[in-house]
Amino acid sequence: MNILNLFTITRYVKPKKVRVPIKRKRKTVKQASSNELGKYIRKFRKKRGYNQYQLAPLVGRSKSWISRVERGVYKLKEEDVRNLDRVLKINIIRKQSMLNQ
Repeated sequence: MNILNLFTITRYVKPKKVRVPIKRKRKTVKQASSNELGKYIRKFRKKRGYNQYQLAPLVGRSKSWISRVERGVYKLKEEDVRNLDRVLKINIIRKQSMLNQ
């Protein structure tokens, strides 16, 4: 037996990790009007010249919250509606009642 055979170092090959995509469920509002209301808010936000980062502190919410409201993922609370009305100078309550009819 050769001495080199006893001390040969074999190279360890690390197995590759296989990534499996995780399916995440989105929380969506069941109302049909929430998506339309979000489009309405986005329209007036852009019309007033705000981006989501600028609007968020004026409303007292985060940028991600603004994004989710515009996509219709979150339902607006009464306080949030008042803040958006005040900042964007629109009447969301009237628009919301028109969409629910």
